Amino acid sequence: MQECAVGLVELTIGADRLSFRLPRYALTELTDPEATAWINAPVKGAAQAVDVGPVWLVAEVDGIAALENLAHDEARLAAYYGPKGWTGATLYAVEGDRVVVRSFAPGDGIPEDPVCGSGNGAAAAFRLNAGQVGDGDSYRASQGRQVGRDGWIDIRFEGSSIHVGGQCVTCITGTVTI
Repeated sequence: MQECAVGLVELTIGADRLSFRLPRYALTELTDPEATAWINAPVKGAAQAVDVGPVWLVAEVDGIAALENLAHDEARLAAYYGPKGWTGATLYAVEGDRVVVRSFAPGDGIPEDPVCGSGNGAAAAFRLNAGQVGDGDSYRASQGRQVGRDGWIDIRFEGSSIHVGGQCVTCITGTVTI
């Protein structure tokens, strides 16, 4: 278990993999056209505010090529989500078994997150709510190529529970004495 601002988060530690179970999630459909006006690509359906602890604006982009080549308006995005106290925006696209995700939080100093667990968890909750996936399903999402990374996030569904994880590399360790 790990304690975060959202509460206790269940972790699973394997030989070369870590995962966490989203402790909760809630979705709210966004009807304001400004929610997706910053996206210079076609969006499928309505965007949602997805609360997974951090709140993400989540939308599905119509086509992986459109998402990978996305030119977006960072200032307009930050102006929309910033006053609401949200974390940022996560966009995804699906073609067959391939899922690509991009997460942005420019108002928080993160123009684009190379591999984002909470953003992928929010996209997974969006997909589950939309009926795109269900109990027993799993998929691997690609993220980070646009910022020079090649990250992969594994998503697994058990009923309404969503597990987010993948391979991890320890870059720094330490001890804090209080």
